Amino acid sequence: MRQIGYLSSMALAQQFSDYMLAAGFDTHIEEEDGVWSVWAIDEEKLEQATEALAAFQRNPEDPRFHGHGKQASKIRSDRHAKNQQAKRNYRDGRQLWSGAAGGTSKAPITMLLIVASIGVSLWTSMGADKTRTDPIGFVSYRHMRTKADLSDPEVALTDIRQGQVWRLVTPIFLHLGMMHLLFNMMMMYQLGGIVEFRKGKLKYIAIVLVLAVISGLVQALIWRQPFFGGMSGVLYGLFGYVWMKSKFDPADGFRIPSETVTMLLVWFVICFLPSMNVANGGHTGGLVAGAAIGYLSAMMR
Repeated sequence: MRQIGYLSSMALAQQFSDYMLAAGFDTHIEEEDGVWSVWAIDEEKLEQATEALAAFQRNPEDPRFHGHGKQASKIRSDRHAKNQQAKRNYRDGRQLWSGAAGGTSKAPITMLLIVASIGVSLWTSMGADKTRTDPIGFVSYRHMRTKADLSDPEVALTDIRQGQVWRLVTPIFLHLGMMHLLFNMMMMYQLGGIVEFRKGKLKYIAIVLVLAVISGLVQALIWRQPFFGGMSGVLYGLFGYVWMKSKFDPADGFRIPSETVTMLLVWFVICFLPSMNVANGGHTGGLVAGAAIGYLSAMMR
């Protein structure tokens, strides 16, 4: 925001502000020692705003500067209504896990996913029990015994093409370490809960399924590493979804702190270090898919 000049009265300042708002320029006016200073909000439009003010100062009676009060008032009213709705949505979202909001009853699908992930991870001994892990993974371990080339997408899809389509989703419940499980469940509790609360059970289930399938396919077919497990791809997808919604559709009630965005993006990059043995394909596929879903849904509102 930058100051672009002065006007001698509140009436003139309001007239100019109405004209600018109707023309798509946001301004701020305030009194300073008996005159009214005019500030341009968007510095990228500073030159146009300065030229408009100069023209107004030369001839405020020019017809183009009149008759914009009603339109400007409606724009301000609509913005106020959207801001108030966004504040209500944000308060509702913050109440998600509080007693006032009914606790976990507001996000039963998220709780079910958390319980299933904990149960499957413990039942398979964090993936160490190959017999129990075998029917859950993207591919069966029997392909390792036959020395099949699982980096070949055709081979990696063998079990799924034979009708075992659940393998497109079930790897999200399998975690390969206690820290892996705890971190993912903590993020699921936060990100999954708020998406379910804001969008409802059916839309939430659809989003989770799409993210699970896309993140798994990217990991297995593009990264060519079909032995993987964990909710991370879905979580990065939910993060991407909430991030885009908060930026492009704030009235829908999604907010994500900039510190959280930075932390998750930094961790996303760190995971590409050679010493990190993680499913980066799943992270990437999930993040891109979730961001795309969030952005497109924001544009369609």
